[in-house]
Amino acid sequence: MQTSQSQWMRNGILILSLGVSTQLFGCAAAVLGAGAAGAGGYAAYTGRGAEADLKGDLVGLRERAEATYAAKGIKITERRSTVNEQFLRGKTGDLEVTTTLKKEGSLVHVDVVAREDTLKWDREYAKELLNDIVATAE
Repeated sequence: MQTSQSQWMRNGILILSLGVSTQLFGCAAAVLGAGAAGAGGYAAYTGRGAEADLKGDLVGLRERAEATYAAKGIKITERRSTVNEQFLRGKTGDLEVTTTLKKEGSLVHVDVVAREDTLKWDREYAKELLNDIVATAE
């Protein structure tokens, strides 16, 4: 039995599509599953810091972030809030630290940035701070 070239292409595209959708579904499940599983959500590096999607209410998570700042010796220099977003800025040593919390559906997206100077960020410290916020939320 001979298979035509167009059948091979259709089968190849189908296999490729299934592979991509499986990978995307797996990544989405890992992010949403971990975030939806509780406060111990998925934390990932960003270009300037770390982020995670957590279960919990926006104000409660901001209060946990403030408690983490206090425990780490970070002096809060600015607070802003709206209905769907909370923002903290603080200073410790040479670092300026910001935490942005945004309500996104049933989750809260938390973004932490630790900036050393205009073009230099401390992603490790940001992730450590985010992990501490997550730990206080558990």
